[in-house]
Amino acid sequence: MDLRLGIVGCGRISNAHGIAAQRIGGGLRFAACTDVNEDAARNFATTYGSNSFYTDYVEMIEKEQLDGVVFATWPGQHREQMEKAIAAGARFILCEKALALTGPEAVEIYDLAAANGATIVEAFMYTHHPAIARLDELVARPESGAIDSVRSSFHLFLPEPDSTRITWRQRKETGGSVPYDRTCYPVNICGRYADALPVKVAATVTVSEAFGTITRLYGEITYASGRVALVESSNTAVFAQEVQVTCASRVYRMSTPFTMAGDATIHEYEALKFSHVRETAHLVKSPLPVQDDLPSFLAYRPQLERFADLITGKAEVSQPLLIESVVNSFTLDALVQAGLEERVVKIDIPDRIRDAWHAAKGEAHA
Repeated sequence: MDLRLGIVGCGRISNAHGIAAQRIGGGLRFAACTDVNEDAARNFATTYGSNSFYTDYVEMIEKEQLDGVVFATWPGQHREQMEKAIAAGARFILCEKALALTGPEAVEIYDLAAANGATIVEAFMYTHHPAIARLDELVARPESGAIDSVRSSFHLFLPEPDSTRITWRQRKETGGSVPYDRTCYPVNICGRYADALPVKVAATVTVSEAFGTITRLYGEITYASGRVALVESSNTAVFAQEVQVTCASRVYRMSTPFTMAGDATIHEYEALKFSHVRETAHLVKSPLPVQDDLPSFLAYRPQLERFADLITGKAEVSQPLLIESVVNSFTLDALVQAGLEERVVKIDIPDRIRDAWHAAKGEAHA
């Protein structure tokens, strides 16, 4: 493997990708980096061995012969950045979540990729931890029965600072609101196990009086299959993550699914009779050792390896993943609208996106 990657945005999360590249080695590296903060770009280049650094990502893409580009930038920037990056020649893009701030923005990104033969992948790194594949296997067993519902949460206590010390997470224009910073994770994993298009939502939200951002979102999603999902995310709750898949004959529950620090345990619950439950713990070993003080970055390595496989043709182009990201964007739109307007909202997904989703699933659109 000899792949030259570039990274756009050299803030905190860029280190996860940089460390992943170092651990993969073998010719895969970030040959160039860019950030509007020149010092940040220089520091990334020094730390991770980039040959050059820039303050303009378009210039970087045009000048460097890059095989792929990682965008570690704010959600509010992604739509414009994808367009300019593709125009500059980028054809393989790994984009941090959330992909977009609205469903229509996500459709524009999808259309840009399709029109230019580009591959864009939303960076839900957690899906590359073997615990998710194991949960898939357990849920699919005949003894589990049909899936009834999914519940997922992602809380992070984040008190509001004074106006002189705000970060991107308190800025509406960057996508710092809870829906695009954290609710996107529960929506993603619930869609995985609902395995159907969402049709309607209800939600409760809290809006910051100081910044206009959504700081709490609790929602219910109903899917075309009849399955129901409950999603929870809050800035005023202690850090917590969970996913629970409830089936006809089993319940599966896993803590911290989105930032697994190493090994993971899936708890299986079987009702033997009323009020008598048998619990079985399924330990899933991490394929990588926990190193230094960044254990939650483990999933970034297999994610980057998968991205490299897409570039080299060892894996199929993951356009279905992009269409799922588009559907998730419309789901987030509806949750926000339902919370702000205090009513049930039907999810209005364009017919061609519905058709593309069904085609990706290998289904006929009735």
